[in-house]
Amino acid sequence: MRSVPTIDLSAYRADEFEADHFETLALACKDMGFFLLKGHGLDELISEVFAESKSFFSEEKEIFLLFMATALFRIITFCYVLVKQQRAKMTMSSRINRNETSSEVG
Repeated sequence: MRSVPTIDLSAYRADEFEADHFETLALACKDMGFFLLKGHGLDELISEVFAESKSFFSEEKEIFLLFMATALFRIITFCYVLVKQQRAKMTMSSRINRNETSSEVG
């Protein structure tokens, strides 16, 4: 079983990123499709994001459900608007096609 390639960005951050580093990155993308990063300098930010996420999901159940219901409502509304716009485009397209066909016949 192959292991996921790890790309160390500390050399890039120190302006020491060589051509072979880019080759390693390209091979990781080509062969595996993804890779792990280390030396990116975002450890503190990642820790803060995980802490905020943990805090959010440990809130009272009612607050979380209210948030999820609001998000679900927004998604449903967005999809409804998209479908409505798509139908309007299809209706307009069929009207144009009918007009073109009737003008060719007459």
